[in-house]
Amino acid sequence: MTLLIDPSDSELKTKIEKLPPSFGYCIFIDIVDSTRMKQSNRSEWVSLIYNIFTNANMYLGPFRPLKSVGDEIMYYITDEELSTREYSPLQIFDALAQLTKEADRLFKPIKIGAARCMDVFAMTFLPNTNDYYGRDIDLTARLLSQASESELVINEQFRDIIMTRYNETGNKEQFASVKCLQGPWPVMLKGFDSYINIYKLPKRS
Repeated sequence: MTLLIDPSDSELKTKIEKLPPSFGYCIFIDIVDSTRMKQSNRSEWVSLIYNIFTNANMYLGPFRPLKSVGDEIMYYITDEELSTREYSPLQIFDALAQLTKEADRLFKPIKIGAARCMDVFAMTFLPNTNDYYGRDIDLTARLLSQASESELVINEQFRDIIMTRYNETGNKEQFASVKCLQGPWPVMLKGFDSYINIYKLPKRS
């Protein structure tokens, strides 16, 4: 359940303190150089955005985006959703890896930041909406800022889970992108007091 932050609720403080974390995976997908793209015919750039968002939905299967902000789309996939739909974090990673390869006249290049999240809470400040807030949502946004065109950047916790699942799977040939992960690189990110290890799936020719 998503907690509505309503100051008129006399039990709000207690509800906030008792709100359990929503473990899962946060994903930000951003269109590269989208402002320049809008210098073209309006119908053309609208179609390009539509194509990219639709493509993301196709690769991420049954999971729907939480919201879009301008030319950026955000997903939050909980562990419960993964389990219910019988998906694994390795499949999510592979879908994102495939997405970064899509770049032609129909699909502008994108970049992706994704994180395994432990410090996230289901809450909203707007009635009748679902949303998530927490330190790891901010972390994912910072990971996105570390990505270049056609790159996927993830945190160490996501990488560790991916490697565990990859080592357990019997069909490793279907997840060749795992071998292309590079890192770790310790980086200082805005708002964080210590170095964060990041891993990149770089642009592939």
